[in-house]
Amino acid sequence: MAEGRAVRLVVVDDHSLFRRGVIDLLCSSGEYELVGEAESVSEIAELVHRTRPDVALIDIRLGQDSGLAVVPALRKTCPEVRIIIVTMYDAPAFRRSARAAGAHGFVTKRDADTGLPLAIRAVMAGRDYFGDDRGDRGGAYLPPGRSGGVPALADRELEVVRYIVRGHTNRSIAARLGISIKSVESYRARSMQKLGLSTRVDLVRYALEVGLIGGDEQLDE
Repeated sequence: MAEGRAVRLVVVDDHSLFRRGVIDLLCSSGEYELVGEAESVSEIAELVHRTRPDVALIDIRLGQDSGLAVVPALRKTCPEVRIIIVTMYDAPAFRRSARAAGAHGFVTKRDADTGLPLAIRAVMAGRDYFGDDRGDRGGAYLPPGRSGGVPALADRELEVVRYIVRGHTNRSIAARLGISIKSVESYRARSMQKLGLSTRVDLVRYALEVGLIGGDEQLDE
């Protein structure tokens, strides 16, 4: 692995049971050494700079924040650290956002037992690991003000998505934005197509996971 020594890990996840499970899974083999753990975005930078791990395992969703938000900065300040994004959801949009943010790997939680060791070995060997992504390397959206992503949604599409996540109906969104219901449906469909999502539920889930609705205080409830 890492020149005959254990791979130094930090694990960042706001679910303590999953975090502990990952730590037990990996560190019981002797191939890995835990050097730090955290449960929030605000802790990540200090933890990584202090411990200088080989690999950082970071959940996409950390409380109300997105773990992707810290990836671009970590790539600049700690370029030697390999970053693997972990999430519950397996959809092309999540992989694209992880790639666009600058992560080196992506593993779903349901595949953690087999996927994490494979991903860690790959990134430690200088390769990216994104599982079964069918070669999809396109850009995906990151919230405004968070560098590293290639915006995929137009402003109006983003407005519609934000209202959808807040639970508004197509009729309500149309009235608030001063457009037709058909236009709302069109913006929603284009957003889902760009992000590689198939259902409204997937769209809401994705938006919440990556922090897509951040900075939308101007929206009326």
